[in-house]
Amino acid sequence: MNNSQCALQPLLLAAMILMPVSAQATPPGKASLESVVPADPDAHSGAPASWARPVVDDANYANFTLDRLEYRGYDGGEGYLWEAEGWYGNDRDKFWWKTEGEGDWRTGQTESAEFQGLYDRMLDDFWDLQVGLRHDADPHPSRTYGVIGLQGLAPYGIDTEASLFVSERGDTSARLEFEHEWLLTQRWILSPRFEINASADRVADYELGKGITSTEAGLRLSYDVTRQFSPYVGMSWENVHGETRDMRTREEADRLSLVVGLSAWY
Repeated sequence: MNNSQCALQPLLLAAMILMPVSAQATPPGKASLESVVPADPDAHSGAPASWARPVVDDANYANFTLDRLEYRGYDGGEGYLWEAEGWYGNDRDKFWWKTEGEGDWRTGQTESAEFQGLYDRMLDDFWDLQVGLRHDADPHPSRTYGVIGLQGLAPYGIDTEASLFVSERGDTSARLEFEHEWLLTQRWILSPRFEINASADRVADYELGKGITSTEAGLRLSYDVTRQFSPYVGMSWENVHGETRDMRTREEADRLSLVVGLSAWY
């Protein structure tokens, strides 16, 4: 090996060592670490200090939902039912209104009509606390209640409403409602629903006894003509229990109905 080759060996060895280091420091197509990490990041978000602060979304929106507007056919009679609700507000605070009722299809006479106005406060991503008033215009005599309740989404996607009512006379009652939607296809939806009512007091004017007063189990098959409009068919099974059963007629105690209706929202 001559002297010139010996002199080149240290230079070649240094080049072989430095080339991988420089390749790793600045790979093609990637930014350096210094250009990605801001010099003075914001303490809350980690964004560069020169960026504007995040916008808090306090805008108000409105929603209207017609849950059920239906005809009911049962042994010995026909009826109608409505249930609707809506809200106005932002993510944390809303005003809710709710109404539901039913009546005789043939005569048009309303048998029950309920209206609620509620302040709604978000507790977490899935549950809201609601407080307000409920007024029953029918059956007579009309009555007003204070309301406190929880509304939200239970595990497995079950829509849940739990409400406690105290009337102007001090009568206390409660209601639990559960509903779930099974998407058979993108348009066909099967919706089981269950409701249970209970009373802590005997209320002769409303033919209510102590304990569990009534339950209703329903199953509806709907078709989304659009995402905002869905006709449906189904069935509903209503039962009256305990002391309340003794205060009602036989026809009111157990009722199986075939239902046809529609739901909509915007």
